[in-house]
Amino acid sequence: MIKKNLVVANGSYQTANGEEKTRWVTIGALHEHNGKDYITLDAHINLAGLERKEGDTRIFANLFDPKERGAGASASAGQPFDDKIPF
Repeated sequence: MIKKNLVVANGSYQTANGEEKTRWVTIGALHEHNGKDYITLDAHINLAGLERKEGDTRIFANLFDPKERGAGASASAGQPFDDKIPF
């Protein structure tokens, strides 16, 4: 069972009305199985490529509650792809 998504801030972008927003990347998840917690990391994530403060070698990850299926949940967080994507 996924308890939390492991998410990092990686840059920003501007919306159509000029508002700046944080770009969030899901890199894995915190799971629970038989009463024990474990973390899975997506194999395609290169931690060295994520943004960090100058002079710092650490990546800061946030733990967010998983979104309900179909509510914009990321496929990399163990959720299936949305079949409505047109490609």
